[in-house]
Amino acid sequence: MPSTATIAIAGFTGKMARLITNSLLQNNPTVKIHGICRAPEKVDARIRAHPNVKIFASTATDTAALRQARAGASVFICFYLGDNTLMVEGQKTLIDSCIDEGAYLEVKEKDGKIKGVHVLNGTFMEAAFASFLGYVDAAAAVFRCYGDDTVPLELTTYADAARYSSEVAIDPSANGFVTGEKVPTRPKLDADA
Repeated sequence: MPSTATIAIAGFTGKMARLITNSLLQNNPTVKIHGICRAPEKVDARIRAHPNVKIFASTATDTAALRQARAGASVFICFYLGDNTLMVEGQKTLIDSCIDEGAYLEVKEKDGKIKGVHVLNGTFMEAAFASFLGYVDAAAAVFRCYGDDTVPLELTTYADAARYSSEVAIDPSANGFVTGEKVPTRPKLDADA
């Protein structure tokens, strides 16, 4: 990826978007970020003020604003979280804004017009150990999970998933489904110290 890569991020006020943005800015000082969200005032003031970040106000259906935000970007990351309309139609609109014509990812991948990358991670530890989900019963010393003792339980933290995803975002060879099996070079993590 060029040293001055531009990465567009939709759903910019979400937790993962914030973590990936922080990782990108910390580890890739020349990267430019186009943050796309409905309410720019909700973006952390430190990120809003960063010289490498430009915020675009847009809804998931505002094609003109999405195209403006993706202008010059070589990577487009989506962090939508909502109902089926947002998750399916909203992402189709993003894809269409990237290729400037109506189609879906699988079709345009086959035509070589766009390259889809899907980062797969295990369960977030912060969620798995949250009492409201019911996986953990600390009083009974019980951890509930699906499967039996032969099924691996894959966990990661939000921060590590964000660090990994930010490295995938700047890796020009990333393509298709990406898992931790082919881990790109990553920055030293707090746990490595």
